[in-house]
Amino acid sequence: MRKEGRAVVFPTDKSGKFCIDTYENYVAGMEEHVMKDKIITTKEKENIVRQLNGHSSMLSKALGLCRDH
Repeated sequence: MRKEGRAVVFPTDKSGKFCIDTYENYVAGMEEHVMKDKIITTKEKENIVRQLNGHSSMLSKALGLCRDH
């Protein structure tokens, strides 16, 4: 069913066990979580990723992580 797109399998929040749901029900349930999300372009996403990688690199250097490797 999953390969055919009729079902979605995902881990639950509390127990971490897997849940199987219909695609339609899953999309309807997630709507409240994504309805206010801003749609961005691939270029915007790449810029955000580049910026976060830079922040992570500087934080790692500031904390001295992986200094001896």
